[in-house]
Formats: sequence, structure tokens, C-alpha cells
Amino acid sequence: MSSIQDNHDNLRIIGSVLESKYSGSSPSPPDLQWCKGEACVAQFCLDKKWYRGEVLEVRDMGECLVKFVDYGSEELCKAENMRKSLFLTDIPVQCFTVQMDIDPITMKWEEGVLNFIHKTVVEQVLQVTIIQKKDVFPLVVRLVTKAGLDIGELLVKNGYARGRASVATQES
Repeated sequence: MSSIQDNHDNLRIIGSVLESKYSGSSPSPPDLQWCKGEACVAQFCLDKKWYRGEVLEVRDMGECLVKFVDYGSEELCKAENMRKSLFLTDIPVQCFTVQMDIDPITMKWEEGVLNFIHKTVVEQVLQVTIIQKKDVFPLVVRLVTKAGLDIGELLVKNGYARGRASVATQES
């Protein structure tokens, strides 16, 4: 079992290597053709940094839905911002998928809300409490900041989300 510090160190190393390899790079012709399930390195739109990913879906206009495997987030990426050459494949994926006990107000999460969540939780130490016992991912969790702020409650109170039917907290 690795520690939070090990995870942080791994993410820093991965980020540093990928930035040194891909910052300012141009795609080669093979980088512009993708198939579902392929591993990739892709640039995240918010911070313009490079991360390990997996192609979930290939769409028209040279775009792919990519899951950033070390963070769990998904984003539509242009093929020109994706690369096939992989590095640090010996370092395991640094996250597993969880979900909060909330739903978006509309049919899907709006980009502005996702950006708000990203800016609120990335690089933060959070208390993660499993609130629904399941044998499969994603686990249903409550996320609370070091200051005691419940992220799900924050989103509901600010009109970004609505709560689901209450579930019992898992006994430890």
C-alpha cells in the first residue's frame, strides 16, 4: 500500500517527465489517428499540462474522449493535443473512480461546474468517506476538505447539484 506522499511523488515525477517530453511538441502523423482503448498522453485544457490517458471514444473532427487515468477526469481532446509515445508505464495508475451522492442539475455536468470542482479539489488533501458499500467501482463517497467543507454540500447549496436519495454510511 502506498502513502499519500508516494502518490504525490509519483504524480510529480509523471508530470515532470511528460512536460519535458511534450511541452512545445508537434504531433507526428500516427498521433492523429486513434482507436478506442488506446493508451495515450494528452494535454488537459485547463492547465495545458500533459497527462497519461486512455481513449474512451473516438469522435468526428479528430477529437477523442480521453480519461486521464491518474486523476479519473474525462475530457474531449483534439488529436493534435495527444501523443502515442508512452513513458513511465511501470508506474501504476494513481487513482480509482469514486462518485459523490449528488447529480447535476441538468442532464449532464456543465463545463463551468466541472472546472469549479477541479479547481476546488485538485492538489488538495481531502477526507474521503465511503458512504455506500459496493463491490464494484465507482464507490460512493463524501469528500471533505481539511477545513471541514463538504464538497457535495457546497455544490448543492450553490445550485450546481442536487442530492440523491440518502444512503447509509458504511460501518468501519
